[in-house]
Amino acid sequence: MIFTASSDIIVNNRLASVRGQTVELLYFRNEQVLLLTTQALSLYRHERFIEDELGNGLLAYLKLPDEHLLAQRQGHYVAEFQAGYVGLVDGKTLLITPVAIQLFPNKTDALYNRAEICRLKLSTE
Repeated sequence: MIFTASSDIIVNNRLASVRGQTVELLYFRNEQVLLLTTQALSLYRHERFIEDELGNGLLAYLKLPDEHLLAQRQGHYVAEFQAGYVGLVDGKTLLITPVAIQLFPNKTDALYNRAEICRLKLSTE
């Protein structure tokens, strides 16, 4: 795995077990945490809210389309990250902006903002 720790948005990542499932957590500079699973993306206000059964602290949730589930390599979904870019082990790319986290099929499509697979909205505007 290649982990670039010079991100302006992401400060750390790690594997965790949540409800018996291996997940990857991306820690943002503002203390929010993005949780990645094979089937979904979830954004939490803080890590302490991840196991909250009432959903307190859950800011946004996105179930991924069946044809675009995320793959793991040695438990990890993330291959690299820098600034608002997250390269996934299966070649897909996440772009993190102030209004959304977008999933693209690859780095080139993300660069040109085309062929977006789905987005996790962060803003109500």
